[in-house]
Amino acid sequence: MLLEKFKQVLFEAPLIRLLIQITSNVLTAFFSGTLVYEITLSGKLDWNALYHASSTYCILFVVSLTAWYSKITYQLDTDILKFGDIDYCTAYMRSKCLPEAAEQYKQAIRTGNKDALANAKSELKRLLK
Repeated sequence: MLLEKFKQVLFEAPLIRLLIQITSNVLTAFFSGTLVYEITLSGKLDWNALYHASSTYCILFVVSLTAWYSKITYQLDTDILKFGDIDYCTAYMRSKCLPEAAEQYKQAIRTGNKDALANAKSELKRLLK
């Protein structure tokens, strides 16, 4: 429960999403400046020192973490946008409601409720409109 709440705040709260993106940008800029400082020798860039500079790996870590976070938030956003389409909403509702309704009516019919079949037919007609 607590983990789900944490995920919801981390990935769905607009302010948290904004702060994470800003923090990512600031860290990337900071480590980029540090990288330039680390690989500059006698006023010239020594590109051979790139792999020995710790800020190179910090940049890669921050960029990888940002890409992972952005992928998850992108997936959440596209899932939310799908519900803006009335056809998708109707199909989603049918996929969730029809199996449950069928199971309820099946149980009612098995127990001898004669009106259940008529109710099931009218309910299905209403749902499929």
